[in-house]
Parts: sequence; C-alpha cells; structure tokens
Amino acid sequence: MRFIYILIAILVVAGGIYVFSRGAGGIREQNQGPTIETTSVERRDLIRQTVRAVGEVSAAAATEIKSEFTGRIAVLHVEDGDVVERGQLLVELDRSELESQEEELLRGMRSTQLRLEKAERDYARMQGLHEQGFVTEKAYDDARTEFALASNQLEIDQARLQTLREKLAKSTIRAPHDGMVLDCDLREGQIVTGADSVASGTLLMHIADIDHLLVKTDINEVDVTQLERGMPVELTFDAIPGLRIDGVLQRISPSARMRDRVRVFPLEISCQAGDPRLKPGLSANAIFTIGAASNAVGVIASAVFGNSGEHYVFLKEGTGWRRQPVEIGVNDAQYVEIREGVSEGAQVSLIRPPEFVSEREDRDTTQRRRGRGGWH
Repeated sequence: MRFIYILIAILVVAGGIYVFSRGAGGIREQNQGPTIETTSVERRDLIRQTVRAVGEVSAAAATEIKSEFTGRIAVLHVEDGDVVERGQLLVELDRSELESQEEELLRGMRSTQLRLEKAERDYARMQGLHEQGFVTEKAYDDARTEFALASNQLEIDQARLQTLREKLAKSTIRAPHDGMVLDCDLREGQIVTGADSVASGTLLMHIADIDHLLVKTDINEVDVTQLERGMPVELTFDAIPGLRIDGVLQRISPSARMRDRVRVFPLEISCQAGDPRLKPGLSANAIFTIGAASNAVGVIASAVFGNSGEHYVFLKEGTGWRRQPVEIGVNDAQYVEIREGVSEGAQVSLIRPPEFVSEREDRDTTQRRRGRGGWH
C-alpha cells in the first residue's frame, strides 16, 4: 500500500512539472511577436526609372494610290505585302475603249488635215483672184473663213489626242517611290472609280516607306509631364523576341483625349526599321527612361514607406527598430535609390514593426507603381 502512495505522489509531481513547462512555453510563444523579414541596403550597378506604353507600328510616310479615271482592272501586278521600287508597275487598267477612241480620232484628224489642205489651196487661189478683182468680196471671205475653220478643227483634234494619250499613259499605274504595298484588296476585272469623281475615287492601295517607321501610342496625363520631344525611346516587339530598336520621341500631342475614361496624350515615336521582320501593324512596347542612377545605394521598394510626403525606413538597431527618414532618388519597379538617411549594408524591415503600428499609421499606405516606372 505504501508503495502505491509513493507511486501516486511521483506521478502527481511529474504531471505538475509537465503542465508548468507547457504553460511557460505557451506564454513564451505568445510573447514572441511575428517574424519580421529584413533586407539589406546594397549598392547597385544601375537603377533606372522608366515610363512604359504600348503602341502600334505604322509607316512614317504612306502614299495613297488611286486611278485618275474610272476603268476596269485588266492586270494586277502586286499583292498586299509586296516590296516595290519606284516606277514599278502596279496595276494596268483596260485600254481597249481608249485605244478605240484614239484610232477614231486619228482617222478624223486625217480627214481634217485633207480639208485643211484643200481650204488652204482655195484660200490662196481666192486671194490672188480677189487682188485682180475677179471674185466678189463674199467669195473671198468665205474661202478665208473655211481655211480658218479647218485649221482650228485640226488644233482641237490635236488637243483631244494629247488628252487621250495622257489618259492612256495613266492607265498603267506605277509606284511613286520605294516601299511596301499595303491595304491592297483588289481583283482583276474589278471596276474602280476615278479620283476626279464626286466620291474622290477608289483607294487601290498604299505604298508605305518601310525604312522609316512611326510607333503611335498614348500616355496618361500623370506621366506625360515627365516626357519631352527628342528624348530617346527603347522599343521592343512581342512578335519579334529579342529585337530592340532605338527611337526618338518625335511628337507629343498638345491636347488630351479620353480613352476608357482616362485622359491620355497621343505620342509619335520615329525609328529606322533595320529589320525586315518589322512591319506596319505590329504592336510595340515603348520604354522611356526618365531617370537613372549608376553605382547607387538602393533598397527593395517595399522597404520604403511614405507618410505625408515623407519617406522613411525601419532600421534595425540591436533587437529593436528605429524609424529613419530617408531621401530617395530614382526608382524602378523593384528598387529605390537611397541618397541620404541610411548607409550601405544597413538592415531594414520589409514590413512595419508592431511597435510602430498606430491608428494613424494603419491608414498610411505604401504606394507602389508596378510597370509604370517605379515607386512613389
């Protein structure tokens, strides 16, 4: 029996020790705050602040090709996407009616020429007889008038022939300059309207200068104030991975327009093609560098906090934290340049430590601008 009492006493003591140790451990776990992740302030080779936009490639110069008169397409020599040289034949219109008119006019002119020769002979004879007094004044005047009419008719026919031959020459349409054929949706046998018509004529195609290109895009009203004409632009293309082309901001619209309820300013970026794969209609990514710092001290953007225009970090000091104001410089989507406030190698918090959370600070936000140039 005594042995049983001793055993019970040992169990009670052991149980008490276990419960006490668990309770103490629970208190320690509750007292331990959340783990605070930190990052180092480090020197970086380059921090580049950019503004980005997406646009479309177009030709810097594109000429509309139209026929000067209404006619039927006899032969189509090109198709959409063909590269042509200046003077290259594009379209031939049906010439049969014009050639018939030319032949008819030439026959008429031969008759007019014969009448003119006869009228000239008659007038010369009448002139001699009139001087000798053998013909009346009326007969002489009639001979002179007939000669003048025949001469005038020949001049009219010659002018008509010149106009008709110019029209025949225009029935063959050639490229006005080197370029690429765009928007060509024609077929042989199709009737096209001349440019001199009321409807201004059928657009046959465009000939675009593909050596000189434009990227047309829009930028929001916040970022446009950071851009200026003549600044360099880096261009990339989703359809051509790895291709990068240097461009120049050529034009900023002086007025905004609304797009999807956002006020934007149209831009034009000029560039040289330099790659046969680059064609009008492709989408382009424009990257404007608005600030850069090389060999700069920087920190991850999420470690910088803002409140009422002030910027600060939470600097680790021993086992605690200090709210340290900093002066920031340029920033990209990941890093912020630190100009003053903390030194290279310092450890800063990526979150607000619990002891700095207050009712006011809970309302503060760390504003991040991903994909539009960095952090604010």
